Amino acid sequence: MEKAPIKRSTYVVTLSRDHHSGLLFCWKIKEGIKRDISFERLNNYIRYFWEGHLNKHFQEEEILLFNQIRHELTEQALMEHVQLKDLFLRISSSGLDHKEDYLFH
Repeated sequence: MEKAPIKRSTYVVTLSRDHHSGLLFCWKIKEGIKRDISFERLNNYIRYFWEGHLNKHFQEEEILLFNQIRHELTEQALMEHVQLKDLFLRISSSGLDHKEDYLFH
């Protein structure tokens, strides 16, 4: 017997879709690196996605979710947001020019 898919709360559907878009964004960057797409083009795409999508998503998550619950996972998520914001701001200001710079652990 097949399990029914988990139903998402209507409150988080938009955030969930944003996460899917974020995963697709990461995949595109990874593919761009594999295909030797120019760093300038990758940086422009990253800047576009950050300024047009991810920055707003981060703000929504922090206000709607992370500020409502104090837990080690929300603290970790906030820390990861700070790390990612720093990376995106670095890309926006000066870009990246080595494949290794795009790897985020």
